[in-house]
Amino acid sequence: MPSLPLTSNTRPSPKAGKQPKSLVKRSMYPLFVLALAISGYIHIQLILQSNVDQGNAVLHLDDSPVRWKKAKTKVKIDAKTKTKAKAAVDVQQLVDTLIRSFSAEDGIASDDRMGFEISLTPTCRCDIVSTDCLDAIACMQDLHNPEQRHAMAWIGIQIRRAIRTTTKFTVMQNDYWHVVPLGKMLQYSAMFAWERWRKLNYFPEYDTRLKSIFVQEKLYPDCVKGPVYFKGLSCLYQSPKDPEESAGTIIEDEANQWYNAAIAEGRDDDVTEKKIRKTLESFFKAHQPRSINPDLEAPANYDAHFSSLGNLVIFAHVTRMMFNRRPFLDKIYQEKLTSVVVPVSKNSSSGAETDNEPYIVALHMRRGDSCGGPNPRETNPYTHQKEATPLDSRAQTGSDRMCYQSFVYLNAVLRIRRLVPETRPLHVYLATDDVSNVVHEIMNKKYTISEFEREHMTFDDNFYGVDKWHFLNYTRDHFNYTADSIEAEENEANQPFLGETAVADLWLLSHGHAFVGHMGSRFGKVAWLLATARRNNFVPFFSVDGHSFCCEIDEACGKVKPYITVENCLSFGHEYHGYSHDNYWGEGSQVREKHFMKYQQKKNETKSSEKSKEINK
Repeated sequence: MPSLPLTSNTRPSPKAGKQPKSLVKRSMYPLFVLALAISGYIHIQLILQSNVDQGNAVLHLDDSPVRWKKAKTKVKIDAKTKTKAKAAVDVQQLVDTLIRSFSAEDGIASDDRMGFEISLTPTCRCDIVSTDCLDAIACMQDLHNPEQRHAMAWIGIQIRRAIRTTTKFTVMQNDYWHVVPLGKMLQYSAMFAWERWRKLNYFPEYDTRLKSIFVQEKLYPDCVKGPVYFKGLSCLYQSPKDPEESAGTIIEDEANQWYNAAIAEGRDDDVTEKKIRKTLESFFKAHQPRSINPDLEAPANYDAHFSSLGNLVIFAHVTRMMFNRRPFLDKIYQEKLTSVVVPVSKNSSSGAETDNEPYIVALHMRRGDSCGGPNPRETNPYTHQKEATPLDSRAQTGSDRMCYQSFVYLNAVLRIRRLVPETRPLHVYLATDDVSNVVHEIMNKKYTISEFEREHMTFDDNFYGVDKWHFLNYTRDHFNYTADSIEAEENEANQPFLGETAVADLWLLSHGHAFVGHMGSRFGKVAWLLATARRNNFVPFFSVDGHSFCCEIDEACGKVKPYITVENCLSFGHEYHGYSHDNYWGEGSQVREKHFMKYQQKKNETKSSEKSKEINK
């Protein structure tokens, strides 16, 4: 890889709080091309390949990095799309196209792939190292085809099966994680699984002997009544090698039902399914690591590398495998699940001939200990930030983290409503630690809409075009704690309930077609990854907190962007890697550059060693 300058030239940053207009730029490379058979070939754009210019460290800050040919404000499904919705998907062709898009045709390793940009269609691409990819919704019109959505989800099931089939499993032991909040723990366990799998072709299982302060096993008979006493995380999560169909997987269940009816046609011994499984297993075997020295931090050797898209989607599947809920959790989830239909909704009932399945927005709103101030639980939500934070904002540490007023999130929901076909109802799956107050606020119109937005609305403006709200009805009492963090000993009584709510809310958010919330939060990152895996497709996002998926909440994203690669985007964490800081509480985490340069040094040492061996032969 060419040497990289250690500084980046950036365009003038937008005014704090104001979101710039999306850049309109034609992408050079297509990402997904799928053929559907119906009286010839009807082509639908899907994700085909992701290409990133290499050797260029001049990375521009951009809070609206979706670049596409401008679409009309209102999106409607035309007659041609209706025909597509009735077409039979060629699943084998889709699988072949998908795995080509997952492979790095340029041969560049993920550690050497600077930045993290993916292409969604020939004219649309998205920068993952950003806060806003919502406009991708307008690019992905093929996803308003129900059959295609089911096909992608079904292939996702087969991808996870192929990973399980082609890898080995070993117990994961880490005593430190017993005090880690479950959102953070799940991200760390996914990072650990990714590293072990990519370097050694081993996949970790949760240790049944290790406890967690966020899990009280005696509350769940299924954890204690069997021959094995499941402690800690193993109480909530099954082994990643266990079946995943046993815990309320509605997306996956519908995908399987679609496949059995439309493709297998009720046959138990389906040739297509066997062929697809063989294709995927061969793909993952080709991407397994060859002989390596596990002590080196340099990447393993491979016959083939993943593309940017491949890294993102497959990392999401690894996260989903580590989030393999035990069946009893679905009963709890269903008992807590609450829905509110907006009374003036146009689309609260179905009946249209076009695609009328709800478009789901996963909405993560932070309150409680996430908000800065001497006593965040007494902070008035109407004093929170009034605008989303740009990418080049400061690091947020401890009690210095920002919270945002509800309409900041709802403005993003409004954008989604205008990008989604009017025939599709818009449902919001809301996860927050102050659900009763937030829902009451929304339903009682304690916010305003700009005159510009009001002029362009074709739906009831009081509810931002939302037809139905879904949330988990947990009492606020669980979140009333007085210490600065949920890990503190003072919160011991509430910690088991906080663990349960975290698992339930993550599952709620995993249903999303789009994500709005906090990418700076590890909880938000995991929720987005789970949705990506379950949909087996890119999930457009908007992050209010000025942080992208690739950077941590205590980093200044704009400053670290020149040192982000695909690999350290997925697997870097300063605590996870044991880095120390000189002035953490004043400047946040400053070690991303150090981590990047450390890898470069290791890589150069490895190359020098290999060259010396060749000379001495």
